[in-house]
Amino acid sequence: MIQSTMDLINGGLVTSLSGLEFIFLYLLHNPDVQRRVQAEIDDVIGSDRQPSWDDRSALPYTTATIVESLRLGCVSPSTLPHVATEDSTIEDYHVPKGTHVLASLFCLHRQPDVFEDPESFRPERHVDIDGSLKNFENMMPFGVAPRFCLGDDWFHVFAFLIVTSVLQRYSLGLPAGKELPPFTTRMRVVRRLVPFTVVLTSRSAT
Repeated sequence: MIQSTMDLINGGLVTSLSGLEFIFLYLLHNPDVQRRVQAEIDDVIGSDRQPSWDDRSALPYTTATIVESLRLGCVSPSTLPHVATEDSTIEDYHVPKGTHVLASLFCLHRQPDVFEDPESFRPERHVDIDGSLKNFENMMPFGVAPRFCLGDDWFHVFAFLIVTSVLQRYSLGLPAGKELPPFTTRMRVVRRLVPFTVVLTSRSAT
């Protein structure tokens, strides 16, 4: 039970930390997106109370920014290994029963027929005309099927509360004289960005 609990915590924590790193780096690279998220938080929550998970439905652009960071950041570039339980055909490919199969989430999230200009960071692509969040069937940042990543549900709550709480009070910036960090990653269990520095400036002081 102790080992299983450790696996649950570590499995959720590593993917969540990686996802959060990508969110903050994309916000550094896209200050216009950061300002728009802050404006939405100001309109819905203001500055007198803490954000809560109940605010999520009223903050579609903020949520879309998190989702778009997951799409491009692609914490896990592929699914965990699966095994075909029966003979299958995928387009022109025959997949015999017992074949080990991995899906490329990295490619799935960059399909140009689904995501226009797929390499661009555009949170608005996830918001429908009525302000609701779109549900792209091929958005699978934490994998698919029963063996998807343990961090899935945990991450969405974790990231939403941290991002809204930070941007409600601070603006993200760079140390004086520093250039924007690149999106250089190291592949471990998941993709981790090379460490970078973020400066938090109180919004009440600006």
